[in-house]
Amino acid sequence: MSKNNAEWFDHGVVLSAKIGDETHVLFANGTLHLTAPNGTEFKSDNSASYFFEEYGIENDMQVDDVIGGNKEGWECGMNRWFDHIVYNKDGHEIDCEVTEYTEFYQKVWINKEISK
Repeated sequence: MSKNNAEWFDHGVVLSAKIGDETHVLFANGTLHLTAPNGTEFKSDNSASYFFEEYGIENDMQVDDVIGGNKEGWECGMNRWFDHIVYNKDGHEIDCEVTEYTEFYQKVWINKEISK
């Protein structure tokens, strides 16, 4: 099972790649605020790995259930996400439209890099 959701990563650049004259950066962003069934709260913009593992949450499907309100007793006040940022050769940010394809590509990119 995969661990590709932004919640597994610390705030900041997760991956970076030079493609032609552009630099593509995958940036983990946002603050995760969760309350476990026993009332323990987690609120951070960094990885929730230890918190999840303490409660038996071991993969993206289980994280999605917790965040989506599909796991009984869990509450999610805020969640995290990835920003796909593209810079031109001069280091200026270029507008990058995020689509379902881009989100899929990000997860494939993470899987490929993690497996190295």
